[in-house]
Amino acid sequence: HTEHEKPRITVSSNKIKGHFDFYRKHKNIMNNEQRKSKLFELYRYKNRRINLYKAIDLGKNKSKLDLLKFIIRSRLK
Repeated sequence: HTEHEKPRITVSSNKIKGHFDFYRKHKNIMNNEQRKSKLFELYRYKNRRINLYKAIDLGKNKSKLDLLKFIIRSRLK
């Protein structure tokens, strides 16, 4: 739905905070893979540098292309 002029979370400065708040609130009911997937997203959204082993561990359920893009972008700051 994009037919209104209201701000979207995908372009909001609160995007990272919203994802982090969601993670903190629900991490106790997430399984290990869900927690890793959300942490992967948080690293990616914050554009934080991450070592290769951690990126592979957190992103093992992501597409190989998403994982590769994330690793390269985190090194091109």
